[in-house]
Amino acid sequence: MTIAIIGGGLAGTACAFVLGQAGLRPVIFDASDRLASGASGNPFGIFNPRLSAEANPESLFYAQAFTLAGQTFETLSKTHDIGLSRHGSLHLATDAGLEKRYAKAADSGLYDASGGQYLRAREGADRAGIALDHDALWLPDSGAVKPAELCRVYAAKAELRLNRADILPRRTPQGWEIDGEVFDIVILACGAGVVWFPETAWLPVYPVRGQLVRVAPTARSESLRCTVCYGGYLAPGMEGLHVAGSTFQRHRTDTGIDPEDNRLILQRLTQTLPDQDAPFEMADAQAGIRAATHDYFPIAGAVPDYAAWEMGKESVIPGLYVSTGHGSHGLVSTLAAAHVIAGMISGTSPPLPQSTARALDPARFLRRAQKRTCSPSRT
Repeated sequence: MTIAIIGGGLAGTACAFVLGQAGLRPVIFDASDRLASGASGNPFGIFNPRLSAEANPESLFYAQAFTLAGQTFETLSKTHDIGLSRHGSLHLATDAGLEKRYAKAADSGLYDASGGQYLRAREGADRAGIALDHDALWLPDSGAVKPAELCRVYAAKAELRLNRADILPRRTPQGWEIDGEVFDIVILACGAGVVWFPETAWLPVYPVRGQLVRVAPTARSESLRCTVCYGGYLAPGMEGLHVAGSTFQRHRTDTGIDPEDNRLILQRLTQTLPDQDAPFEMADAQAGIRAATHDYFPIAGAVPDYAAWEMGKESVIPGLYVSTGHGSHGLVSTLAAAHVIAGMISGTSPPLPQSTARALDPARFLRRAQKRTCSPSRT
């Protein structure tokens, strides 16, 4: 079986990694001259589940994906330097709504496997090593890795075709043709770029710009022992600098450093963390483009045949899959999505329940549209 993966970021390389574990040798195509040239190339990435107070297919996906990613990172770190640090994270309850939500999340059972606890401010400060004014949800298994290094490790068994812009797979009776080569399977894992392909142009995916900064530790912040999340986040010193972020700007696609974003990140940081002895001084900044969906949940699975659905026939396009819409939790969600897709390709069961695969299914948007169309109008 020959497999082409379009995209050399976390989504694409995670697919290559999981398929490689199954004995396959995928080929990764990317327009850049290197892997992880976009947001996946940030100097450090913080990994957390997307938090929820309710158990449903979406929250179960993130909880299970978080555990799966942590186990995989631990295994890879034994033989590769991916910059893994399992220092934990505190999610500050900065208002009454978050206090209720995080306390409920701690009691939901979703994060029991990760040691989740709701801590009072003093307890949280003891874990963090710095003064805190808010209660918090504590996740001791959270941490950080170097995403670009992780992508390179993920892609170790894949063949790379870099500097390949304007790739357009063409369906033929033999399979999928790309520049004269024929592949049995194509996986579109190129972020918001999936809308450039005719078969997936209808997907509700859009770009989200994110900027982060690295700041020099202050005398008091040097003692920070875990990531503190407050809408933004501040990570412990890594290679001598804190990483702080991040902005979320929908439909913005420029990646130049915006001084106003730097100012807002630092302002939010100093407002949230009290008792700092000196202002944080910025060392550098980086911006990248993520992909998000209208329902804030990733897309992973076989691509529906849109024209067939319009004719009332629920079918998929043979040999075409997609992994996108991972937003700010891509370190966690891309690996789980890759397992779902690999299971579909190989006919094996992924380490996630069927309800999760259905929640990720790109056809969910078509089913919702059908339901709205078939619903009786209100008078």
